Amino acid sequence: MTPAARSELEALARSGAAWAAGGPVRDWFLGRPAADLDVVVPEGGVAAARG
Repeated sequence: MTPAARSELEALARSGAAWAAGGPVRDWFLGRPAADLDVVVPEGGVAAARG
């Protein structure tokens, strides 16, 4: 993940506008490193990606 993408994701998470989902959540509960990152946003992924 690029530093800019990480910064944007952190800002979304702080605002309550993004949530982790799927495999990474499972991996967190199992104490395993996550292989990817799944994010849910209320307005949909395309709109969030466009900023």
